Amino acid sequence: MFKLLFLLLFACTKSATITTEAEPADEIVTGTVMNEDTASIIYGVYASEDCSQREGEKICNLVLPDHLLDTWKLYDYEGDIIVLDFSAMWCSPCREAAKISQSLQDEYGSYGVQIVTVLLADTANNEPDAVDAQAWIDQYGITSAKVLLGSTDLIGDPDEGGYPISAYPTFVFIDRELTLYDGIYGYSETYIKERLEEMLQTN
Repeated sequence: MFKLLFLLLFACTKSATITTEAEPADEIVTGTVMNEDTASIIYGVYASEDCSQREGEKICNLVLPDHLLDTWKLYDYEGDIIVLDFSAMWCSPCREAAKISQSLQDEYGSYGVQIVTVLLADTANNEPDAVDAQAWIDQYGITSAKVLLGSTDLIGDPDEGGYPISAYPTFVFIDRELTLYDGIYGYSETYIKERLEEMLQTN
């Protein structure tokens, strides 16, 4: 699904394959992460027959907490171009990508671009928490780009709402109509900017 970009030099490979199981519901919820303080909110990917995690199709809604434990919903940003950066805190290329998160937001934010980092693992490869996210924000001078708390439960079969992540970082580009435009494994500032410029010309 996604392009392999400089995988050996500029991406960290995952050590395990994660699968998710769909729960029976009106909307299938995959990769759920419960917020203990607001148990009524289910975090994760909301999959249905009307969406897919495949290129050229409407992406499924992603609902996650940010570093303040406020709820962030992907579908709230319909009309914007969204770049999801799935990263692990232990991953060196992810840390390189984090260094440009805010500069990308500063450069493209006025054009309706949202740069969003989804932390899937902390430095010990455990599920990150708000303290981890705040440390990431402080370390890389992030002020308006978003940093969300995810988990490796988000990784899985794209036909069941999962993200097919096999290396960190993985970037997912979503256009203004919530269509999955492109995805890459690995980090390249040049490639990210080229994709954003291309999307701005066509969106």
